[in-house]
Amino acid sequence: MTNKWNAKLYIIGFMVMLGGLLLLFIVSPKGTFSQFENRTLQSKVEFSWEALVDKSFAEDTETYLSDQFPFRQQWFMVKSIAEQARLMTVNNGIIHGDNGYLFEPMEEPIWGDVEKYVDSINKFQGAFTNTHMSLLLAPTSVEMYPQYLPKWSSSFSQKLTNETIKSYLSTDINFIDGIDALQPHTTDDNNLYFRNDHHWTSYGAYYAYTEYMKSLGIEPITLEELQPTTVSTNFLGSYDTKGQFWGAQPDEIVAFTNPWFSSQLFIVDDGSTSDSLYYDKFLEVKDQYSYYLGGVHALMTITNAPINEQTEKQPEIDKLLVIKDSYSHNLIPLLVNHAREIHVVDPRYYNGSIKAYMEQEQFDEVLLLYNTPTFITERSLLNLKR
Repeated sequence: MTNKWNAKLYIIGFMVMLGGLLLLFIVSPKGTFSQFENRTLQSKVEFSWEALVDKSFAEDTETYLSDQFPFRQQWFMVKSIAEQARLMTVNNGIIHGDNGYLFEPMEEPIWGDVEKYVDSINKFQGAFTNTHMSLLLAPTSVEMYPQYLPKWSSSFSQKLTNETIKSYLSTDINFIDGIDALQPHTTDDNNLYFRNDHHWTSYGAYYAYTEYMKSLGIEPITLEELQPTTVSTNFLGSYDTKGQFWGAQPDEIVAFTNPWFSSQLFIVDDGSTSDSLYYDKFLEVKDQYSYYLGGVHALMTITNAPINEQTEKQPEIDKLLVIKDSYSHNLIPLLVNHAREIHVVDPRYYNGSIKAYMEQEQFDEVLLLYNTPTFITERSLLNLKR
């Protein structure tokens, strides 16, 4: 009798716990962006028969439940404390490496999905054959600094991934492999990547920028002309937040001074304007990377004009469209010296038709810029076909 009652109590307790979690899930506010993980959260799930058939509806639902789980951040922190107490060198998917570096390994892509994303880009280019397009894939630190990884760790090759993506890509699209651009500079004094964040530094962005300019037949600006300035020495980024390892080494944030052009930034999302591409207010908060361009926005426009009307320097590109993830944020300030107008679209947030926007604005040049681990999972690229 006692055993039967114990079993019933366990079942009742379990059902009450599930019911409580369900109630919390229903009533708790749903976030759209996680400062803790520095990424966009799945904030809604849209049903369609196509999504049901290709299984993306199920995938989105699973991600939504995970991203909106009550007290998600607190669960991460509890797990982190428990893992570090066991002297673990990996936590929440973040690896503690040598020289103060934290890394996030990349899993093997789902090649069928990647082929769909590239096909969407190919069809997008096919609709605008008179517009020159480029795809720049940026590696992440785990690919460029393998010497700092623990011997037991592994990450799928981003070089192989980039080469496979290139094989899917139309030959009419200019392909730039960021690995080739950055590899010669991995032993430089200036870090190409933040130690504790998933982005590259301004120096990493600079070497990718030079490769892009050269591919267009345009002379890039030298580092000396850009006059690098350190604006922060206490940046602790997304890897630090997610990994929650003790004793992380803060990173520096560097800004470049544009020698020829002044810029006017217009954020279409909220109608705000700025005469600077850098937002000092973000240097006082956790997400210091938003210092560049003021963070993530669906659509921005940047208008550039010569600082000195007597200057001989003129922009080589009239109108440039950048379709991107956040790796572009510290590279775009370098492009203002070469383009009269830059429009910046983030397909993850832009609800309109990018094809219609292209037809409306008549761009001379289009740059798609993504880091490789983001690209292989970026379903918003499918919106390019709309």
